[in-house]
Amino acid sequence: MQFLYLTDLHMRDPANSWVDNERANFFASCLRELAQTYADAEFCVVTGDLTDQAEPMAYSWLYEQFKELPFPTIPLLGNHDDREAFWREFGVHGNNQANFVQSFRRSDNACFIFLDTIRPGSDAGTLCDARLFWLEKILQENRDVPVFLFMHHPPCEIGDVIMDPIKLDNPAELGHLLSNARNVRHIFVGHVHRNITTSWEEIPLTSIPGQSLNTTSTHVDFGLTAGIVEFERDSIQVSQVSFSHRASLKTFL
Repeated sequence: MQFLYLTDLHMRDPANSWVDNERANFFASCLRELAQTYADAEFCVVTGDLTDQAEPMAYSWLYEQFKELPFPTIPLLGNHDDREAFWREFGVHGNNQANFVQSFRRSDNACFIFLDTIRPGSDAGTLCDARLFWLEKILQENRDVPVFLFMHHPPCEIGDVIMDPIKLDNPAELGHLLSNARNVRHIFVGHVHRNITTSWEEIPLTSIPGQSLNTTSTHVDFGLTAGIVEFERDSIQVSQVSFSHRASLKTFL
């Protein structure tokens, strides 16, 4: 089985500026290439920060891109997103479990759980009692297969003075559930904008950079890292594909 893993797109309304339009064009071209190369992927998950400022037109634009892909796309929310704005553009069907943007998929040999960790008004994340109750229920119902967990906020520190204070704010409660379940094979997160391979509660954890934007006096550089995850019952391999594009400021002056 193969699935794709994206994160931290930070999209803005393409009509805002030439930079936002160019960035949207770049991301659309990346999606087209991924769709062509990995057309048989089981699904694509995006672990939060779909948008940069929760603009309705940014969500609307992403919705149109995702629906053209040959595989299902599961968008999660990050601290730059807004739940109600997301639902207005994407709809609630399949994205609303316990009144949060979370869901799960079951295949013949695995269960994939997609969590909503946002806490309105904070850059840190949380899993409230309702979300923890829902997660415990899904874990119990899928004890017979390996489980993969997807969320925006990492539950562990990464040694960064900026990101560590805004990680998941109640990791102990999550760790307790996962220790009891004993079948969570891997955790995929976003939020930190960098490559990380570590473990937490004896569970492997992966983060990738997501989409990047760097501006100099003459150019704007766009980048995107996509994770390609190959899974078999006894093994998992995470590789990466990187895309880049440089736009000259002179073109837009």
